[in-house]
Amino acid sequence: MYRICIISALFLLFYSKAEAQSGNRFVIVKSIDNNKPVFGADVYADFRPEGLLYKGKTDSLGIWEIPATGAFKLTIYPAYDSLQEFSAVYSVVDKSIEVKLLTRDKRLDQVTITGNTGPRAISENPYLVRVIHREKIEQLAAQNLGELLLNEVNIQVGQDAVMGSNAIMQGIGGQDIKILINGIPVIGRVNGNVDLSQIVLNNVERIEIIEGPMSVVYGTDALGGVINVITKTPVGKKLNGRFTSFFDMMRTPGNYNLDAAINTRITPKIPLAINFGRYFFAGQDFNTITRSYDWKPKTKYFGDVSAFWKTANSTHRITSAVFSEKLTDRSDAEYSLANVTGFNSYYKTLRWDNSLHSVFTIDKFKRFEWQNAFNYYGRTKNTIKRNLVTGTETAYRPEDQDTSEFSLFNSRGIYNYRDPVHHVSWSAGYDFSRETALGKRIPSELPGINDVAVFGSVEYSPTKEWQFRPSLRVLHNSRFGNPILTGVFGSRFKMAPIIPSLQIKFNLSSHLAFRGSYSKGFRAPSLKELNFYFVDVNHNIHGNDSLKAETSDNFILSFDYRHQLTKTMGTLFSFSLFNNVIINKINLALIDSRTNYYTYINIGRFRSQGLNTNFEFFTSRSTFQFSAMFLTVYDLLLLSDTVDQKSYINGQIGMNYTYKIPSQRMSVSFLSRYTSPTVGYMENLDRYKTDGFYLLDITAQKSFKNSPWQASAGVKNLLGITTVNSTRRDLSNPHSQQGMNVNITPGRSFFLRFIYNIR
Repeated sequence: MYRICIISALFLLFYSKAEAQSGNRFVIVKSIDNNKPVFGADVYADFRPEGLLYKGKTDSLGIWEIPATGAFKLTIYPAYDSLQEFSAVYSVVDKSIEVKLLTRDKRLDQVTITGNTGPRAISENPYLVRVIHREKIEQLAAQNLGELLLNEVNIQVGQDAVMGSNAIMQGIGGQDIKILINGIPVIGRVNGNVDLSQIVLNNVERIEIIEGPMSVVYGTDALGGVINVITKTPVGKKLNGRFTSFFDMMRTPGNYNLDAAINTRITPKIPLAINFGRYFFAGQDFNTITRSYDWKPKTKYFGDVSAFWKTANSTHRITSAVFSEKLTDRSDAEYSLANVTGFNSYYKTLRWDNSLHSVFTIDKFKRFEWQNAFNYYGRTKNTIKRNLVTGTETAYRPEDQDTSEFSLFNSRGIYNYRDPVHHVSWSAGYDFSRETALGKRIPSELPGINDVAVFGSVEYSPTKEWQFRPSLRVLHNSRFGNPILTGVFGSRFKMAPIIPSLQIKFNLSSHLAFRGSYSKGFRAPSLKELNFYFVDVNHNIHGNDSLKAETSDNFILSFDYRHQLTKTMGTLFSFSLFNNVIINKINLALIDSRTNYYTYINIGRFRSQGLNTNFEFFTSRSTFQFSAMFLTVYDLLLLSDTVDQKSYINGQIGMNYTYKIPSQRMSVSFLSRYTSPTVGYMENLDRYKTDGFYLLDITAQKSFKNSPWQASAGVKNLLGITTVNSTRRDLSNPHSQQGMNVNITPGRSFFLRFIYNIR
């Protein structure tokens, strides 16, 4: 406090002398929270048309001298994302101007990076971005992305015993959902899905979600939306960190997770972050008579190292992360006169992700962002035959032993220019990716796919109410598109359809905004969909090299209300309508039920439409959230067919409440979600219905005064929902025979988590 008083006294002394001696006017910029000067803020003083436009930066005392006299428009852009921008018009005055910048409340107006070329608050973003904060991750005690999204409305999480969990947004899932970590695509899709349970959350700061096609910005695999996992940035202190232990007390043997996060520094200017851990899940079996498990045992090891450094005009972050998982799938026992045997299949996954992310700041309004990444994904399956009497093991059929490897090199660069005076900004960039695959089920003559794209957007605000953002992406895919320049390249050089989008934002008031958008989408079939061949005891899946690329059209209309009522109280409300149409959608289809033969096919037309609504109200002590989604989906197997049209309706409702007890350094959370019965269809024209279910979690978090320890406890899935009834037949799932039940969760669990902070 005494430092603030000294700084303020020096500032008043300096300011009074300077003004008295020169007679000039000054702009004094401070933060409204602590009354401290704001250093390095960009200040614009616009005296036009009578005068000129002047630009400068505030000094260490938050001062910038006004270079002219007369009426002018003052605009201030702080160097920190935590402070809000400021704009006002001043008449002819002789006195200096003091401006106190407001602080952004991250619960109300989080600064996001997804879909943009730099940090931007949600209220200023042409896209409607949903953010899951670290606080909610802690409240749910979620250990992986699949667990976390199970609580989110308008995101359905599917579960497969072997393939893991996957996400569906706006009725669209699989290969059409782009999963990113710090903007880097995650590879290693099994049956088109990234296993969300393999994305651990121990080092995650927040998760940003944009629904609807993002093909212009992120290319293929983004027809349904984008989920961007943002990890913590190294902080640079000499040594701090935390150790976390998580125990599930309801299962025998118990499940336990251990992880650690350490922040240190290579040099005083180069912070270093190290994270590592081991997660163990013993599996869950709802029928103890059988040998097989409904939820397969998994053991995970992971670790990452990240370094961050700054120069005068740039920042750089380099990260290397490793993830390893072993899943054990045991068959039921088989009896004979001679012995009792069973089969054990071991699925081993290895991920190795490396990235370099650089931002070069030319000035406050010009920047170039450049990222390069190399990702490796390997999945090995080994099946052995075990004599359950003697314990001897022998290798099983050669076709049940398999190793598949995928690698992706991605390079992406974006130049962004922002002109705050003329309310125009534009960006231009390139995107290059090369995905390759190796394995006995991947044809050696077709090992990879190249994507090369250029894209750009222009954003214009003719008034402070209106904002327009047209965007365009031009893409070359080595497998799909229409040949161009055939006289030079023959049929080798192909261009995919041009992908446009348009976002419109209209500020009805300072708190209420309307957004409308149209987006075109494009997705080329993946290597697995084209070439995959997987045949064993439980699988008979074939790729289809005749697949066509998917194209889509998406329309979204939304209203977004954000209002900070007092310093500690605020509310937000959003309502959106969406409509998606996908032509040639790729689905896995049952061709022959006698042999359980599946392959990938193009559906003529797929359409999903519905609405989302979200309401939140928070005070210094409590937060209440209500969300709802209504969705209807229509499918036409052939464009010309209107007889076999299939449709289903689905709805979700979520309610969360958190209450804080500051005197006890404690908070209690109630988190719930209801999913209505789901009606759908299989590609063999059979229909099915899955019952609805309700999930309820109760958790509590507590810290201790003058102690490095934190603790949390709670009950997940209090109602004990494990499976729900489904009318789908056994052959409806090509990966696991689940009969008439669909897995939802492993069951009720009581957890304890302890955190030790190194300070």
